[in-house]
Amino acid sequence: DRIVGLLVDAVSDILTIDSSEIRTVPEMDRGISADFLSGIVSINETMVVILALEQLFSRAATDKAFPEAGEPQAVQ
Repeated sequence: DRIVGLLVDAVSDILTIDSSEIRTVPEMDRGISADFLSGIVSINETMVVILALEQLFSRAATDKAFPEAGEPQAVQ
C-alpha cells in the first residue's frame, strides 16, 4: 500500500455533466498518455478531457513514471 496525492495549482471551472454527454476518446496515433483518458466532453465549443484517475494512479503507471522511487523501505 502507498499513499498517492494530486496537487492542483488552480481550478478554472467546475462542470456538472450528464454521463450521456461523455464520448469515447477517438482512435488515433495518441501514444501512451491516452491510456490516462476516459472520455471527452464538448462544452461551449471547447473540448474537455476526462482523466482516468484509476489508471493515472495505478501501481504500474506510477512505477513507470517514477522508477527512481522504488519500493518503500522499512524504517528501523
